[in-house]
This record gives sequence, structure tokens and C-alpha cells, in this order.
Amino acid sequence: MSELNKLLEIITEVKNEMEKIDPNIKERLDYLNEDLSESGDIIVEEESKSMVWDYQSIPIMPISELGWASLESNTKEAEGSRRQLEQFLSNIPGADLRTKLQRLNKVMTDPKAAMKLTSFGKSQADKIASTLAYLVFFKTLTSVVTNFNAASAGFNFEAFLAVLMGGTQIPAAGAKTIADITIPSGKGDIPVSLKLYAEKSLKAGGSYPALVSDLAKSPGYMQYVAVAKSLEGSATGREGELEFYRYNLTYENIINVLYRSAPHDNSELIRLPQSMIAASKTAARAMLKDDLPQIPPLEETREKFEAALREIMKTEWGLDDTEAAAAIDAVNYGEDPRIFKAPPHPGIGALKGLASPPIKSLVLDIDGSILRGRSPGTPAPGRKEILKALWRANDIAREDSINAWRKMTSLKSGTSERYASARDSMEFYNRQTGPRKQRALLHTLGFRAGGAQFELTKADIRNVESLAAPYKVFASGQNEVSIGKLEIGQAKTQEILNEMITSINESVFAIFSNVKVMGDSLQTYFAEAMEDDALAEKAIEASKDIQVKTGELKDQT
Repeated sequence: MSELNKLLEIITEVKNEMEKIDPNIKERLDYLNEDLSESGDIIVEEESKSMVWDYQSIPIMPISELGWASLESNTKEAEGSRRQLEQFLSNIPGADLRTKLQRLNKVMTDPKAAMKLTSFGKSQADKIASTLAYLVFFKTLTSVVTNFNAASAGFNFEAFLAVLMGGTQIPAAGAKTIADITIPSGKGDIPVSLKLYAEKSLKAGGSYPALVSDLAKSPGYMQYVAVAKSLEGSATGREGELEFYRYNLTYENIINVLYRSAPHDNSELIRLPQSMIAASKTAARAMLKDDLPQIPPLEETREKFEAALREIMKTEWGLDDTEAAAAIDAVNYGEDPRIFKAPPHPGIGALKGLASPPIKSLVLDIDGSILRGRSPGTPAPGRKEILKALWRANDIAREDSINAWRKMTSLKSGTSERYASARDSMEFYNRQTGPRKQRALLHTLGFRAGGAQFELTKADIRNVESLAAPYKVFASGQNEVSIGKLEIGQAKTQEILNEMITSINESVFAIFSNVKVMGDSLQTYFAEAMEDDALAEKAIEASKDIQVKTGELKDQT
């Protein structure tokens, strides 16, 4: 036990000395020890008395969009995960994404010159923090983009960018905006819709009604960041380039952009009622005086439908939560427009009858999921009863939507509003100003149809300034759609690491290495009932080296 007491005394002294250098060092080292234990040994080679550090020696945060989403996350683990990442990334200067990308690109292309910039700090402690910030950024970004499938990479990329910019990720479920993240600015939060695609398939789009709902209220614009990835290789060895494009869709430019964009369907979305365009100037203004009700997003309608169906199955059919969930999964509400009558949109269209092949197939799936696993002799609803339950749940879900739909489209005696051409609609729209433009968007065919989608192609994105003319499409200080490129991959990050290692940084990585050695030795020592004194000695030697290196850092900082 004397060896253990000696070790504990050294560890306490080391901790006290390190906290004098950085008050947050304990939290960081606690995390780093966990990370390095999972990532394998740090490779240290003697070469001309200098240390060569492997890619694995760079820290990396636990990757989870929920953990990174917001400091107001509902678990201490989630809050700690974001805080740890913020501690590193906050050392990358720049209030704007374009500025941060410029800094990152400088470090990537010329690390030694970048380290001489004032942005790296004046003291050695500042330089160490900056060095780690850039290395953590490139390693974590590489992991996010290359180690996950497209859907997971997209979610994690949103969270990572939110932390980099000090913003917040918006949960997809129940969101009433097309934005994925918000970024704080001096003029309020900036809503950002983020897209991550392979370079060949780059596009940007989404729900047109959701976009209109955003543009029709303050701040009246949506910032798009579209990122094209060009990667080669397989698994974790993938590497390549990310190119960032950024532009703002506003209530001023949206009609021009969609009218001039490549997909023909985009121009159909912007058509306005013929009666509005043909009316006198005074009459048209009167039509645009009041706001119109907005159709709820699909997720909100889906939640109402599933809640209503779950209640019916529970109270009337005696299904438990598992059985009800199976039936709800079979419906997959909103994903198949064939089950709806015209208009074929969830939340607006009524469901078709049992003779319809898609509905018949759906009812059979639900019938099978309900009967499967139930006790013999347990009564189950017939197919007509299942269909009636679906109808009732759909009616409950679309109650608000259908009222808005009827009012906006002026449905009377089976007739609906006639719409002007896309060109006439664009010309009329551009003659309006301010709030009247925002209200006119609520009258467009795409908004009234509900569920309509818009899409900008790769060519549209690259040419978005011309599509929007004469209206602005770029943020202040930006004069072209591309705002930066970054190379990613283990090999590239290793190159940066090799260039950024100095004698002062070697001490830092030596501490990380010895923290791992000390932790592994202690774990094994205790696991073997403290019988192997050699393990205790190994932990003591590691702690002594930490103490020495910490003292060296303290003297130089």
C-alpha cells in the first residue's frame, strides 16, 4: 500500500500544478484518458532524439448529434460532451463561417506560417490551445464525414457545425422550420439549412410550404450552407475535399430563384391566383392585407395522426404499446401519397377506400401486425374496422390543415382557384414591396398544395447570384457563392500534426501518453487485487514524467 500512497501523492501534486496552467485541465485530461483508452496506443518513436506522434494521439470528442446539440441538453453527459468540444473549437478565431474556413485553410496549407500569426496567441499556453483546437477540428471533421452513412453524417455534421459557430442544432422531430441549426449574430439568430452531399449529387431543397412559412415571418430569410464532398478510398481511410457554398434565400429573391432554376416544378410552385394578378392595384393590395393561416408541417400532422390512432387501438382494440407501435410503423404516415385522395398530401387529402390497392395492402399489413403474437381467441378488429380507424385518425390530424386549405384555395362547389403563369406571377410579385411580398408567398400554388418540394441543382447553386438578380443573395462581406474548401482524411491530418509539433507541443502529447499509461496500469493493478507491484511502479513512473513535463510547461507559460 505504500506504493499506492506514493502514487496518490504524486497524482495530487501533478493535478494541482496542472490546474495552475489551465483551470479546466482535469476535465480535459479525464476525457482524453477515456478517449485514448479506446483509440489504441500512441505510437512514439525515437528519431534523432525527437518524438514522432501518430494520428491517434489527437483527441476526439464522442460523436453524437444529441450530445452536441445544445448546452440545454437534458443530460449531464450531453452537456459535458458539447462543453468539451467547445473548449477546443472556441480557440479557432472568426465570428463568421467564411472567416473560420479561411483560418482553417491557412493552417492546412501552411501550418508553420499559421502558428506565427497573432491569432495563435502570445503565450505558450495560448499556442498549445490553438494547436490542439485545429488538430481536434480536422480529426473530428474527418470522423464525422467519413465514418458514418449519409443520414448519420448529415445529423452529426449539423451538430459539429453548430458547436463550431456557437449555435444550436434544431431537432428534426416536430420542427416548425426548415432550418437545421441557428447561429448567433449581432442582429439575432441566423437560421441555417445545412446540406451535405457527394459532389456529383449536390443539391439543396426541401419543403416549399416550410420555407415559405419561414420567409413570411421575421427575419424573412433562410441561409443555406451546401457542402460538396469529394472522397476517395474506403472505410476510415477515406480522404478528399469539402467545398462550402453559402447563400441566402429571402422573401425578396425566392421567386426569381425558383423561376430561373433548372427544375420545371420549381416555377409551378410560385404561381399566384389569376384573380389577384388581374385585380386593380387597390384590390390586389386588399387581398394582401391579412395574413393567411399556415398549413402545419408534416411532422406536426404525423404526431396528431399517430396519437389518435394509438388511442383508438388502445381503448377500442385493447392493444398494448408494442402492438400499437407495430401498426403505426406499418402505416408510415405521410410517406406514400398513393393512399390519399386528391390532393394527395398528408394532412389535407382524405384516405382512399379499401378497394384501392395501396390501402388494401396497408390494411393487410396492419391486420398481420395486430394478430401476430396475440393470445389465441383474442378478438381483433376486421379490415373495415381498421380502415375506419385510419380514416378517423387522419380526420383528426388534418382538422387544422383542411380548414386552412379550404380558406386559402377558396374551394366552393367543387371548383378551385385558377392560377396565372409563372412568369406573370413573378412580374406581379416583384412589383410588390415588403410585407405584401411575404403575404403573397402564402397565396402561391406550392404553399397551398401542402407537401410540395423545391430543389436547386448543383448548377443552380453555383449560379445562384444570377438566379436571384437584381436581389442580394450573399451575406455581408461575401462576393461569391463558394466560401472555402477543406481537405480531410487521416493522412492530411497527420501531415498537419507533423508540421505543428514543436518542443513545447511534444510535452503536451507526452502528458497525454503518460495519462494513458498511468490509467491502464492502475486499472490492471486494481483488477489483479494489487498483487503486481510492477504495475504500480509503472504508474508511478508515468505520473512522475507527467509531473516533470507539467513543470516544464508551467515554466514556459
